[in-house]
Amino acid sequence: MKLYKYRDTSNIKHLLDIVINNRLYASSYNSLSDPMQGGNASQSIRLNSDSRELIRSSEDRYGICTLYEDPQHNLLWTKYGDDHQGVAIGVTVDDPECTLREVAYSDDELGSDSSGLEANTAASVIDLLSHKESLWDYEREHRAFVKQKKFVGVKVHEVIFGSKVKSREKDFLAKMIHQINPDIEIRDAVNS
Repeated sequence: MKLYKYRDTSNIKHLLDIVINNRLYASSYNSLSDPMQGGNASQSIRLNSDSRELIRSSEDRYGICTLYEDPQHNLLWTKYGDDHQGVAIGVTVDDPECTLREVAYSDDELGSDSSGLEANTAASVIDLLSHKESLWDYEREHRAFVKQKKFVGVKVHEVIFGSKVKSREKDFLAKMIHQINPDIEIRDAVNS
């Protein structure tokens, strides 16, 4: 399944790292960028105290990379694509050590029935971190989890330039990307 990572282009080194090394950075769960998460992925969902403690105390430290289904979503471009001045990078996750999960959206408190959660298990932590409140359902997010790693291996298929990227910058970046991998499709975002 092709998914998209929205990025700004202010640090060209990060963009080139993705294209050259076929990898995406995986943040720790407590540094995800959703403004409503308060700097903690577990804040975007309603967790009881036992579930929060399970995430905090997990011996398995996870890197999380957020990806999205829609490469043309205006709110995603605004929020994650540097207000349409960045890129959306189309990838498939091909890391054998990665667990890829579609985010489930709900306003229910998770962990209130803790019978399905086993203390300190990898599956339970991933299950908890694969939920967000329903107000975020427009994002159609997927999360790639890697254990004790900082990167998720991917195959890069395309780079989509936001509608506000200056043509000179776009031409420069497109040439560099094609020098690295001529098979990567370069295109412009569709204005909606």
